[in-house]
Amino acid sequence: MIAGFPWSVLGIEPTEDRKAIRSAYAARLKAIDPDADVQGFSTLREARQEALWLAREGIAATDREAPFDDFAPMDDAFPVAADDERDPLGAGWDAQAPEPAGDTGPVEIAPVEADRLTHEADMRRLLDILQPGGEHSTEPLTAEEYEEGAALMRSIMEHVQDAAIDRQSALEGWLAHWLASGWPRSGPLVEDAVETFEWGRDAGLIDEHPAVAFLNDRLRALAFLEAVQQPDHEWHKAYVELRKPGKRSRLPWQGTNIANVNNLLIHINENYPELHEYLDSDRVASYAEPDEVGSPWRWVLIVIAVLWFGGRLLSAIGPSDNDLGAMPQVELPNRVISTEQRDELARELVGEDYAAVDLVNAFPALYYSLNDLHPVEIDSEEARTRTLNNQRQVIRRSLTVAATTAGFEELVAIKQHRLDMLRATREQEGGNGCLVLIQGGTPPVSVSFDEEFLTRERDLAGRLVASGTLAQAAGEFPESASIPGDMVDEVMTRMGISRGRFEELASGGGDAAGKCDYAIAMLEAILRRPGSVSADLLRMS
Repeated sequence: MIAGFPWSVLGIEPTEDRKAIRSAYAARLKAIDPDADVQGFSTLREARQEALWLAREGIAATDREAPFDDFAPMDDAFPVAADDERDPLGAGWDAQAPEPAGDTGPVEIAPVEADRLTHEADMRRLLDILQPGGEHSTEPLTAEEYEEGAALMRSIMEHVQDAAIDRQSALEGWLAHWLASGWPRSGPLVEDAVETFEWGRDAGLIDEHPAVAFLNDRLRALAFLEAVQQPDHEWHKAYVELRKPGKRSRLPWQGTNIANVNNLLIHINENYPELHEYLDSDRVASYAEPDEVGSPWRWVLIVIAVLWFGGRLLSAIGPSDNDLGAMPQVELPNRVISTEQRDELARELVGEDYAAVDLVNAFPALYYSLNDLHPVEIDSEEARTRTLNNQRQVIRRSLTVAATTAGFEELVAIKQHRLDMLRATREQEGGNGCLVLIQGGTPPVSVSFDEEFLTRERDLAGRLVASGTLAQAAGEFPESASIPGDMVDEVMTRMGISRGRFEELASGGGDAAGKCDYAIAMLEAILRRPGSVSADLLRMS
C-alpha cells in the first residue's frame, strides 16, 4: 500500500472538499501519459475514487492499513469501487514479498501476512476466470475453469468466514458483486456461495443486498426452469408448446391445454420474467390474442366447402388432356438462386445448424433477403463475397432492432458486437463513417472486418435465431436513461474532456468525431460492468 494513500498520490492534504479532490486529480492527470504509464494512471484514478469516498463518508484518514478495512461505496446497483476497477484490493497492492534493504539474509513472511497475500491472489484469479480479459463474457466455464473456480471459491469463502466480523460483510459484498456481474458465466459457482452465506434467507427482505437479490432471483428462476422441463411437471407440455417457433395453431385439435399455457405465462410474468428468453416470442404473443376458434364442426364444414368449390373451379377452367399436349414447352429464365445455394449462404451467415427454410419464422428479414437473390449475385467469388457482405448488413440492422427487446445476456452480446463495429469503423472511416453506424445501425459498406469478427457475428446471429429474438417485432428505445456519476467521471477521463463537453455529447450535440468517441467510451465503460447499470442505459448505448 502506498504510504499516505490516497492523499500522497493526489499531492494534497486530507480533505472533505470533493471539488479540491477533483482539481488535484485533474492537475496530476496532465502530467501522466495514460498509454505510456498504465500503472500510474490506474493508481491515480484509484486515489481519486478513494479520496472521494473518504470525503463522502467524512473519514479524515491519511492511510488505509488493509485493502478491506472498509468496503468500497455502493453504486447504483452493486457495491464496487466507483470506477469499477478490477483491482478491489487497493492501489499499490503487490502479491510479492517486500525486498529486504541490503544484505540482511532471508526474510520470512509472517503466517498472517502470507495468508492475506494468498487470499488476495485467489481473488484476483477468480476475477480472471469470471471476466476473462477484463470483459464481461457469456461463454460458459470450461470443465477446467469450473474446477479451478470452485477451488478458489472454497478458499475465499473459508477466508471470509475466518475474517474479523467487521471485514466479513465487506468481503461477502465483494464476492456477491462479482458473481452477479459475471452472470451467467458465474452460474455454476453461485449455489455454493448462497448456501455458505445463507443468502437465501434474505430473499425478499427490504434490506436484501442488491447483488444478492439478483443472484437469488436467477437461482429461483433456474430451479423453476429445471422443474418445468421434467415430463411429469403439470406445465411441461405448456412449456414445450411455448418454445415452438411461430404463432400457435387456431385449430380445435391442436392438442394443447390452453388453460395450462395461460397459467404458465401468468406464473412466469409474475415471478420469473427473465425466463421469457427461453420461450418463442411469437408463440407467447399469439396466446395473448383472442381465441376465435369456435365449434369444431364449423371448421369441418368450411374445409369441405373449400375443397368442393376448388375442385369445381379447376374442372371448369382447366385445359383438357389434348390441350395440354398441344401447349409449347417454354424454358423459364432462372430468376432466383437454388435452394442449395440459399442454404449454403444461410449456413455461412448464421451457422451450420441452419438451412434457409429454418429462417422463415426465426429470422424472416434474412430469409426473404436470401430468397430474392438472383444467380448473377453469386456467379463469381467476387460477386458472392459482395452478396455475403450485403446480407451481413441485414443481420446488423436486425441486431440493432433486437436490442429493444433482447434479454440481459443477449443485450450484452449485441452491445459488445456494436462496440467492435464502432472501433473498426472509427479506425477505417473516421468520425463521419462512425456517425453513419450510430445513426443507421450499420457501418458503411467500405468498412472491412476480419475473420475473427465475422465468426463472432455469425455465432451471435445463430444464437439469436435459436432464441427467436430476431423474429420479434421492434420495440421502443428508451428516450432517456440515468448515467451513474462515477461512470460520467470515467468517460470524461477516458476522453480527456470537461463536464460541459460531456453533457453536450450526452445530449446528442457535438461533431461527428466527438459523437463517435463518446459512443465508444460509454460502451466500454458500460460493458466493464453491465450488471450494474440500468437496462435503459444499456439499450440506448
